[in-house]
Amino acid sequence: MSNLVSGTKWVALETVITRILQLISALYVARVLGPETMGTVALILVALEIFTLFSQMGITQALIHHNNPTNDQLATLYTVNWVLAGLAYIAIFLSAPAIAIFFDNEPLSELLRVAGLSVLIAALGQQTLALLQKELLFKAMAIISIIAGTVNVVTAISMVSLGWGIWSIVAGQLAGLLTRSGLAFVYGIRKALFSGFGASFRAIKPMLSFGFYQTGAMTMNMINSRADQLIIGKTIGVSALGIYSIGSQITLQAMQQINSIATKVAFPAVSKQQDDLEQVKRIYLAMIANVLLVSAPLFIGLAVLSPLFVDVVLGEKWTGLSPVLSILCGYVLVRSLGNMNGPLVMGLGKANWAFYWNVGLLFVIPGVIYLSSLDGRIEMVALALLITQLVLVTIAYFYWIRRLIGPCAREYVFTLGRPVLSALGMGGIVWLLYRGVTWENDLITLGVMVLVGVAGYLLFSIAINRRNLVGFLNGVFSKSGVAIPGVVSDRHH
Repeated sequence: MSNLVSGTKWVALETVITRILQLISALYVARVLGPETMGTVALILVALEIFTLFSQMGITQALIHHNNPTNDQLATLYTVNWVLAGLAYIAIFLSAPAIAIFFDNEPLSELLRVAGLSVLIAALGQQTLALLQKELLFKAMAIISIIAGTVNVVTAISMVSLGWGIWSIVAGQLAGLLTRSGLAFVYGIRKALFSGFGASFRAIKPMLSFGFYQTGAMTMNMINSRADQLIIGKTIGVSALGIYSIGSQITLQAMQQINSIATKVAFPAVSKQQDDLEQVKRIYLAMIANVLLVSAPLFIGLAVLSPLFVDVVLGEKWTGLSPVLSILCGYVLVRSLGNMNGPLVMGLGKANWAFYWNVGLLFVIPGVIYLSSLDGRIEMVALALLITQLVLVTIAYFYWIRRLIGPCAREYVFTLGRPVLSALGMGGIVWLLYRGVTWENDLITLGVMVLVGVAGYLLFSIAINRRNLVGFLNGVFSKSGVAIPGVVSDRHH
């Protein structure tokens, strides 16, 4: 399990660096371009996410789950990657005008056709990246991603500063992805991970079956998770979508990046231990504990300080973002728990469970979003999502966790309750100080509030959640620390 410690550290390093770079780029570009342009960007990204999903067909997940793939299987899968990517780009090119008409956004057509080249670029290094993750070689993955993320950000910020507008974001995405895929492809050749092209389609049939279920589940999940932006863009308008999308980018993408530290490590780790459910449970609870140690104070603190944050970082154009941002912080914090079920389900080979779950959500989430959007306020959409997610997390325990690793309600509640209570205590202190003291400089105020929040959270964690905090820090900073830090065991409480 020592690779899990090293892997977590490298994934954490990659995530922190790339997320900071992405956040700086997104906030700078948003401040310059304004809500309406960022609404168009959101539509581009959602459309590309849909086509990218079908260009990959769950092959990455199938490859990670399948033990000891042969060279013939790898070569055939690489061929399938390119075929699917080509078909996806053709679909993007042909459907772009219709998508632009649907959203009444004429520039969207040309932007999509150029940005859609990303599905072809991704096919170049997709298999190597999957093999690196499968073998827990996260150092190489981290270095590649950090370099690619830097290229993306530098390109986007440079071009927007020169007046290229929305094309700056498209160029940055393509440049970063080309760097990532190119480096992965070269690394794969040098380390003999590249098996060329092949056509042994019968040999990959079991893997494709797994991938089809995974694609179906991911499709349903993507529709459920992106329906808010699609519906807001159609019913409320592009400017409202711009405000909502930046709120989502700050919160939802931050949550996804934090969770990816856990999921990138947990999926292959669970896959390797899938015959030992006690070990699987240990991995699962540890990853939840570690994710919440970071995400709970971040999102609760941001919810409290959202007016100040928006004013300092984005400026007057974005005054309508603050209430939406506060609600979305609660939503993504709850949703992060549901996302942690993914590596557990996939690692235990239950892709069909995820598919059925997401089919069920398809009859719930879009309807909730549409009905709440009829009010005309994006705050109502965010609030409806928060309430729905609270209900879903409760149901998910019985549908996923209890059935896969056995009854563990008390351990589960202890694992998620302690960091959340610590973060709520911190949030209360920051809220009282911010509301009770008059400040003249907003930037200094924000800095002071952050420092107070960090200190407050550490104090509450020492009092309430000391075991997990110490285990987490040992796992991060100690070369000989425990393999899976932060596990809460029921017998200790």
